[in-house]
Amino acid sequence: MAYIGVSPSNGVRRKHTYTATANQTSFSGAGAEGATLSYNDSNFVDVYQNGVKLSEADYTSTSGTAIVLATGATVSDMVEIVVYDVFSVADTVSKSAGGTFDGNVTAAGTITVTGNADLNGDLDVDGTTNLDVTDIDGTLNVAGETTLQTHLNMGDEDKIKLGASGDLEIYHDGNNSFIKDTGTGSLYLQASDSLFITNASGNENIARFDTDGAVTLYHNNAAKIATTSEGINVVGDEKQHQKDGSTNNREIKAFFAISASTSNATVFTVDTGSQHVGYYYEVICYGGDWSGHSSARVIKRGFINGYDGYTGHDNIESDGPYAGNIIENISWNGTSGETTYQLRLDTGTVVLRGMVRLVGNISGFTITN
Repeated sequence: MAYIGVSPSNGVRRKHTYTATANQTSFSGAGAEGATLSYNDSNFVDVYQNGVKLSEADYTSTSGTAIVLATGATVSDMVEIVVYDVFSVADTVSKSAGGTFDGNVTAAGTITVTGNADLNGDLDVDGTTNLDVTDIDGTLNVAGETTLQTHLNMGDEDKIKLGASGDLEIYHDGNNSFIKDTGTGSLYLQASDSLFITNASGNENIARFDTDGAVTLYHNNAAKIATTSEGINVVGDEKQHQKDGSTNNREIKAFFAISASTSNATVFTVDTGSQHVGYYYEVICYGGDWSGHSSARVIKRGFINGYDGYTGHDNIESDGPYAGNIIENISWNGTSGETTYQLRLDTGTVVLRGMVRLVGNISGFTITN
């Protein structure tokens, strides 16, 4: 059976019995039943003296904790005060229609909400809160650490702002991604060992910065430039210097190494393009290994003329112990007016290592060794 009010163990009717002393008028505290007298509404209090119910004019019930007789009782009179619990169902929240609590609500157990919980004030959580989906339209202020078990998904132009004034921003604008330092001071990237800049898949290096070591720049995942304690080391065969990114006044330096007993090996091919201009070249060869560089000689210097109909070239110098190992081929395309120069080597019994330097308006260059 359901009850409204006090639970069945206390009842909805409480009796307080007192034995009067001579001329006693006020009765309060615990009666013979051991329950302390208290009431909320005098309309729900009955007073009996020696079994006779008194009228409201015979006593006063205003304090909520005492009954005062208008006339003092006689010694050993039995005064019984019966209090009925008062309850109201007007100030309730409907189960089906809902409503509003104006005061605080305290729950010793678990509160389960199957719909939405709309909070206009503060939510103070001292323990752990497990939320599957949370939609916050305002500001979320977290005093402690925030741990995410999965991803933080943010839309385009939504920014992660760090610093008291949002000095550092991380965001995506729909086309590009940004790490933006908008405040005072500098932007530092710090790594305990090595710092890498890679492609999106992480399988190709773009740049590498080693602590107490080299700074290395890559082209298509191949290291090309690295700093050393003496300066820089340029990796690869072809080195170019260009003015304003154009091919005018272009300088190319290429290194090669041809194994011994190799015949007619192509070192590089270059053409003048259809602009009918020429370029200067020089070839330096070394026999054996680099330890013999003191005996190395410049063995070919020349000028390739790219004008219409001219397929020859001028040898400014042809000297050195390996001059005979160099094979030069020059061809001219009468339709396009393009002159092509090809350098080949017959190494003979030694390894030929060397450098080719070209200066001029060069539209095509291919090195094979």
